[in-house]
Amino acid sequence: MVKDPANCRKQLTGLVRRDTFLNQADQRPLLDNLLAAIDTTVKKALEQAGEQLNKTGQQLDDELIETAAQLHKAVEQLAEEFSAVLNDEALSPEAMSRLGRSTEARILWLYDRVRNRLDKALRRIAPKGRPLSDLMQSLADAWSQSCRELPEELLLILDRQQENQVAGRSIWQIEGPRVLDQACTGHGFLTSRLLYLRLRQQLRRRYKTLRCEPCETLNRHLPAPLQKEPPAALLQYQKAYEETTGAFADLWRNLRFNLETAAEDCSQLASEMSSKEPDPSASQRLEETARVVSDTLTRAAEQLATVTVPLKQAGQQLLADLDHDRSEILALIPRDLQRELSWQERAQHNQRRLARAWRRWCEHGRKKLDQPRHALTDWLEKATAFGQHFSGKGSRPLGREETLQNLSNLPTPEKIMARAATLPPVCRRLFTIGALKNREFLVGKEGHLESLRELFHLWQKGNLCSVAVVGPNGSGKTSLVNCFQSELGNQIPVHRLDIDRRLRGESQLIELCSQWFELPSVPKNLIDLEEQLRQLPPAVIIIENIHRLLLRNTGGLESIRAFLGLVLASRRQLLWVITCRKYPWQRMQHLLQVDRYFSHQLQTLLGTQAEMRDALLLRLQTSSYPAKFLKHDSGKAMKKTGLDQNSLQERFFADLFAASRGNMQAALYYWLLCLDYDKTLESLTVRPLGKLDYSSLRSLDRQQFYTLAEIIAHGELNADEHASIFACDSLRSRMLLDHLVQLNLLVFESGDNGAGRYQLNPLFFAPVTATLEGRNILQ
Repeated sequence: MVKDPANCRKQLTGLVRRDTFLNQADQRPLLDNLLAAIDTTVKKALEQAGEQLNKTGQQLDDELIETAAQLHKAVEQLAEEFSAVLNDEALSPEAMSRLGRSTEARILWLYDRVRNRLDKALRRIAPKGRPLSDLMQSLADAWSQSCRELPEELLLILDRQQENQVAGRSIWQIEGPRVLDQACTGHGFLTSRLLYLRLRQQLRRRYKTLRCEPCETLNRHLPAPLQKEPPAALLQYQKAYEETTGAFADLWRNLRFNLETAAEDCSQLASEMSSKEPDPSASQRLEETARVVSDTLTRAAEQLATVTVPLKQAGQQLLADLDHDRSEILALIPRDLQRELSWQERAQHNQRRLARAWRRWCEHGRKKLDQPRHALTDWLEKATAFGQHFSGKGSRPLGREETLQNLSNLPTPEKIMARAATLPPVCRRLFTIGALKNREFLVGKEGHLESLRELFHLWQKGNLCSVAVVGPNGSGKTSLVNCFQSELGNQIPVHRLDIDRRLRGESQLIELCSQWFELPSVPKNLIDLEEQLRQLPPAVIIIENIHRLLLRNTGGLESIRAFLGLVLASRRQLLWVITCRKYPWQRMQHLLQVDRYFSHQLQTLLGTQAEMRDALLLRLQTSSYPAKFLKHDSGKAMKKTGLDQNSLQERFFADLFAASRGNMQAALYYWLLCLDYDKTLESLTVRPLGKLDYSSLRSLDRQQFYTLAEIIAHGELNADEHASIFACDSLRSRMLLDHLVQLNLLVFESGDNGAGRYQLNPLFFAPVTATLEGRNILQ
């Protein structure tokens, strides 16, 4: 027996205070509280997301029910109007015109009120909408907050015999009284110390201490939406949303196309009846038109009832999968923390512990040692990046294009347009080369259209706004402003103006503005014109061909300066929307800093290959005619790509993009060049385009290069304007321009009094501009 048991207990207790094995407390309660907080946060986020999805889904259902009822009502009203006209003994042009206007009014009503309302309701349940974005943010906040609250290292104590619940206590708090009783029964302090060490070794074999990294474990078990690879349920929801928006787009596209066709048919019948003897088949044609209108509206109303069902099912499945994922993760995290680590994981764990110790040591006074380490790391990164850049540059493959056609062999745009006469009427309408009238076939410009809407709302609130839509030829400038105008509807007066000739001086601009705005008196000067414009009611002014205000010669900037002054003086009352080609805008920017006169500027770039493919296939799908892509005559060329339609289609659009370089107008020319119609099978065939060779452009002389550059920089020129720019006589200019027309590089548009304008052939816009930029002639 120890002479002084109290002293023995005191000495052993002092040893325990310095013992990291016996004296450290278990931190499981901290982990349990944290997991409970995560569970509560995630449950609350899922409940809120479910409520938001149900609420927005119900709002969308209400909108769909109301829209379907309105469509059925429109069917009844139009049926009554068509029946009233058909029941008359003699069809009159006035009745036909009235039917056409009534159908057009239904189109405006559908797109001004119905579609915008449905689109807003659908955007609320988008994958990036508020319910799901709030859910993702809540999950991310829960995990990041947990990592901030947890220590870098967590100590867990496990009883291998499972007799004691540690629950936040240390091993000494559990086994201390028993150890002291047994150790302090010896005959001396040395014996008690040896007995204490033997008992401690027994406790080490019984209790297991785990030093784990909770943040590493949490990051290893992130919820599915926060992982790099999105979960299958989220991908399914995104797919369902894309299918739903695509179904809505197809529905509205078919609805508008059929209603516009019906309105055009009514107008055509009215013009035929007023110009010649009545057509005996007019009643039959009108009945067919009435049946098409009724079937279209009825079918649209029926489709609205089921179009969102897959999307709502995918949303509920997503929430259910996330809730199941939550329960699995919260059960898996404690098991992962308590499992036996492999030797690789132990090595990584020890490495991270040493790294944390190293950081603490550096923070306590060894910060200067970090400087050479960071310098060495930066040098290694730069060396690695340089090596990757050098190796990537050296391994770039060189391409070789196959020459199939020469520039001189390509048909002119007039000949290509003549081929459209062999296509069905619906295809002639869909593939007509020209600007779009509405957004149904607009691809890749949705963001620009939304910017114009936001700009219009800003201007309505009293902000000084004006916008310039700038882009290369064929980039969709006119289509964009057409869609913007169609969406404005009857909200505000819209003046659509076109500068039809080259203006020289303030007097011609003042005269043209007087005709545009029907001013009560011809302004005496520019100040008087500005004052009269400020007296006009609020309106949107859309002006195209602004490049016709500029001419690079003496006095050629007077008109554009006067016009820019009008824009600045009247943009509180008038919203100016102008379109300008890219290179004339750059010329005006260099001479006048024209961007200072417009509060906003939209750059419409040439389309990508995917956008071009989607735009053409969308029109092809609307035509309802099956299309077959043909293979090349050479069998060698097809062995690499296969004979299936998908590979043939991808190859065709790759060649089409290479030929047009993103110019949609040129792409439509080439599309019509390759499109054929089989009357027996009532189907379309698309012949392969092949790769075009533009190398002959390099053989042009210097004068021809500079002529092409000035035509591009001005948008267009006539012979006299070309002569004034190059200081030569008109005959020489006309001969040079006509020669370029013979080479198929320019197209000639005749005008009044025998005068005409020369423009760049849209088929060669991309290769010509690329050649001129490569020679530093055009910038």
